[in-house]
Amino acid sequence: LLEINSRVETTYDDEPLDDEYNYLSSSVDPLQKLLELETTLSNMQSTTEKLSHHALWSKSMRDARQRMYSDEILPAASLLLQLQKTLVVLEDLPGNEERAASLATLSREFDESLRPGLKKALKADDVVRLRMYLNIFRNMDDVAGFESLYVSARCSILSLTWEEKRNERRRRRRKRSG
Repeated sequence: LLEINSRVETTYDDEPLDDEYNYLSSSVDPLQKLLELETTLSNMQSTTEKLSHHALWSKSMRDARQRMYSDEILPAASLLLQLQKTLVVLEDLPGNEERAASLATLSREFDESLRPGLKKALKADDVVRLRMYLNIFRNMDDVAGFESLYVSARCSILSLTWEEKRNERRRRRRKRSG
């Protein structure tokens, strides 16, 4: 910047200055102009980033929903994490409340879509698969969500087991009395 400033100062040393140029050169410092241009460029880059995130929001939401109902659990979790980060970037733009609500709904749907697989892993005592589910929730910074889902799935399995045992006892009693 100093080199540019010195070139600007020395370039016009030999030329006569008219009154209009004197007014402009005295009121506009080249360094100040460069700082203003840098600020403008930074603002334009930030705006471009926000607009590109905004444009991809709906597509990412659709992709995440499609993947979470297929066997692509990890990519769906990754998209949800990306959407959470994007929500922070887009917080200054209109419609933030709707985006937050739709992401919260999608997150709940994702948790519910994981429930059958988690139950299956619990029934089979599949530690590898359980660890995968835990890692998904860790990546989403939601270990409490995993714990809640785990407890709920475990309780559901226990309830079903108890119900099966109860029904089995009832059948035995009917056979004995019948």
